[in-house]
Amino acid sequence: MGDAKSTQAMGGNTSAFPQRHSVIKSGCFPWVIVLGLLVGIAGVWSSNKEALGLFHDDGIYAVVAKSLSNGAGYRIISLPFAPDQTKYPFLYSYILSWLWSLDPKFPDNIGLLKSANAAFLAVTFVLSYLFYRCGVKGEETEGLLFAALVCINPVVFSFTDFTVSDILFLLLSLFAFVIFDASEQCTSRRGSVTLLALIVALGCLTRSAAVPLVVAGAVHFAWSKRYRDLTHYVCIVFLFIIPWWLWVRTHSNHTASSLLQYYVSYRSEPPAFVIMWFDPFGAVEIVWGNLRYIVEARHDIPIENNSRAFATCGHRAGIGNMAVV
Repeated sequence: MGDAKSTQAMGGNTSAFPQRHSVIKSGCFPWVIVLGLLVGIAGVWSSNKEALGLFHDDGIYAVVAKSLSNGAGYRIISLPFAPDQTKYPFLYSYILSWLWSLDPKFPDNIGLLKSANAAFLAVTFVLSYLFYRCGVKGEETEGLLFAALVCINPVVFSFTDFTVSDILFLLLSLFAFVIFDASEQCTSRRGSVTLLALIVALGCLTRSAAVPLVVAGAVHFAWSKRYRDLTHYVCIVFLFIIPWWLWVRTHSNHTASSLLQYYVSYRSEPPAFVIMWFDPFGAVEIVWGNLRYIVEARHDIPIENNSRAFATCGHRAGIGNMAVV
């Protein structure tokens, strides 16, 4: 009886906002999908098909994707002794490995690898619209504007030109928020809680930055005294991420080389989200450093005429991040 009353009260509080089913069935939603596809197509069209490995992360993701595609395991095959990759969670590289299997010829497959982020951005556009419409009382055009601001701004859109996991992580985070809003508006929550836990777990298997999402979900269920949902949520999340943590622990590389250690793990320093939580000055330094890096990086990309030579030189030399084949 208490759950029924709380559900009715919650339904009364959210009645002023568009419901999930009404948003999807609205006449504007097909246009949202079309615009999302156009955003994805623009991402594919604008990406540089002749350069890969301009930064550390995108080179490592591509190297490991090739290793998975060749059946060599989750390894950085461009480094001596091909150490196991225990620094980055595996989901994004695993997705890239399937694309690499479709076209294993490098550098001709660069465009295909980068198309993954363009596809993720198209889905992110739709999820951004749903997130805004389910949580904010406003016109449909406002939801479209919000989705455009999320996906077309240069900071986010520029990631379609790099094989990095940021857009996939953004997609999963927005998906988790949309599912959370839906679970608060429906009477049958068990399925929504299961899906929420699954998406949050996939976020953790994409980037370690998803750990705060796990904590936030657990705190919400505990604060709301929904202890069954809390137990259900925690069990499913840990069911998916514990195997990865165990694998990392059993495959961690102990090396005296600080350079090699930087490639394969975070052991040399705590993760950024830990620093930001316990050290406010460190948080400011991290945020400011990344913002400055993004601005400066926009001016340091090689000109298109030299990009293929850059990728080819990295291929032949077999060193650093460019050793992706």
